[in-house]
Amino acid sequence: MAEESALVFIAPEDNLDEIEQKIRAVGNNTIELLVPDGTAVLQVLGGFARLRQSLEPDKISLLVISSDEKTLNAARLNQFETISVQGARVAPPPPSYGTAHSSSNTIVLPRDEESQFFEALDHMDAGNFPDAERRLLATTLAMRWLAGGFMSVVAIITCAVLSPENLVLVAILAPGYFFTAFEVVGLLYQARQNSGAITITRLLAFAASTAIKICILAAGGGLVAITVACLIDWVFGGLALALLYRRHHPAVRLPRPDWKLARTLFSESRVEIIAGFSGMAFMRVDQIMLQAMREPSQVAMMAISSRLTEAWYFVPAAIVASTYPVIVQLQERDPEAASKRMRLLYRYLVLLSVAVGLVVTVVAAPVIELLYGAAYLQAAKVLVIQTWCGVFMSLGLASGAWLMSRREGVLNLRRNVLGMVVNVGFNLWLIPGYGAVGSAWATLCGFVAAYFVYDFLDPRARQMGREKLRGLAWR
Repeated sequence: MAEESALVFIAPEDNLDEIEQKIRAVGNNTIELLVPDGTAVLQVLGGFARLRQSLEPDKISLLVISSDEKTLNAARLNQFETISVQGARVAPPPPSYGTAHSSSNTIVLPRDEESQFFEALDHMDAGNFPDAERRLLATTLAMRWLAGGFMSVVAIITCAVLSPENLVLVAILAPGYFFTAFEVVGLLYQARQNSGAITITRLLAFAASTAIKICILAAGGGLVAITVACLIDWVFGGLALALLYRRHHPAVRLPRPDWKLARTLFSESRVEIIAGFSGMAFMRVDQIMLQAMREPSQVAMMAISSRLTEAWYFVPAAIVASTYPVIVQLQERDPEAASKRMRLLYRYLVLLSVAVGLVVTVVAAPVIELLYGAAYLQAAKVLVIQTWCGVFMSLGLASGAWLMSRREGVLNLRRNVLGMVVNVGFNLWLIPGYGAVGSAWATLCGFVAAYFVYDFLDPRARQMGREKLRGLAWR
């Protein structure tokens, strides 16, 4: 794979020594230099002439991106390649966006008691006994609040010791656990096979929070403002689900939690909880490593792309969520019918993922430029790769439902561990030279390993792998 070009941002007040230092600091031989309007030292021939004299012996090539005509003319006369961005001022992305996004990864919000929730609903015959349903809902909410509160305290203490400069950011994000606990309302609607209301509610909340984030970025919001915008994601999502439940149950008051039921749920879901934590670590390790190994601007590129791909990943997740209760019921009554349903699910999820991947490959660059500006164009490459990750993400979501229906949480844990090991290995190799783009490739490799290759390495998972192949082969 050819070396990926590195995007270097400079400030209008930088002198030539500082610009050269920034170029050499990234360690690449192919540089895209983003030059803001009014960078005086690069508006004259002598500035680029000195850069050429300094960089040519080391075979460092330069592509100059700017909307400043004086800068572009000076670069062209010194035989540098240029890209003119007309109709917009070029400005580097705020490192604070990447910092805030990385801080949000510190807050781990536990979940993954879905299979126990669905089974408890079934065993308690909650559809015929609403009090039992409300008791289960109240108990699960309380469990999530307790677990989320504990993990938030741990995150704040860890940040205070290891990264005190980000302590305020983590403290701002910590209340998110309270609102994400309302995801249990989504489980309730899924169990009643009424995922349409949940899907619409989540999409509206996502659109509202994304609009706020874009406005903050466009206004040049500071670090705290961007961090609050990350918290707003969770606040809007949680409030939307809570209001949805209240709309359908206006006169209902939830009872006190049943701690005996809580102990039962916890004892039966320990493996799934561990598997859930391993899955979260797998999904976030690339962003954490990118923050540690590269400059904040690269983290910002990953953060922008990740935010958009979350919108796409939500679609297969909603499809799987709507079919999961049916699969659980079929698995108990007719395993062959459940396998047939899984094959259909694999087939249509992959077809959908490929279609979305092709569309995003074509439109990624103009969409990124429209939403965030020319300074963020490198995020388009990351977005394309992450969108193609959706093919294997979809297989992982669907097969995860199959594993949960068969109470095979250990297999889910093992494949997540394999994916994380592969992801970390490729990140160590690719991030130094390729930044956010390399990290996206590492994530793709991890997804392939976890959600496809693993099926043929573990004898207990080979049936799942064969079902995936049969589904893709239209058999």
